[in-house]
Amino acid sequence: MEQLDRRTVAGIAQMLLRLSDEDPEGRELALAGGGASDERLLARVRDEQVRRSKRHKFLGISRDLFSDPAWDLLLELYAARLDRKRVSSSTMGLEAGIAQSTALRWLGYLVNLGLIERTQDPHDKRRQWVVISDRAAAGMRRYFS
Repeated sequence: MEQLDRRTVAGIAQMLLRLSDEDPEGRELALAGGGASDERLLARVRDEQVRRSKRHKFLGISRDLFSDPAWDLLLELYAARLDRKRVSSSTMGLEAGIAQSTALRWLGYLVNLGLIERTQDPHDKRRQWVVISDRAAAGMRRYFS
């Protein structure tokens, strides 16, 4: 099962990299400002998150059947970027709706693939901030555009 999960993450990584090939440095991504386009993208990301959270309810089954922690984490980190919010690695599971241990494990995979980055909080050495990488954000922007 672990090997299948890693393949899923690798597939997501490849998809995002393909989507961002036209802009390999992620330059097109607006890092400052905001604007209507970011608001529309954020609404689309949030809609996707709501749809994902409802699937199991409509079928009356366990949420685990549709589990895709890598995508859930990327959605949450992209939404946080669009919304100009900071997310710590310790709260990612809660934010993305997955178990903390699962979130921390998948964050490690995503860091290794270059899809997210961790930075140490300069004021609290116990905390790490997690952000989606510029390249992954550019791919997500294309996916939701």
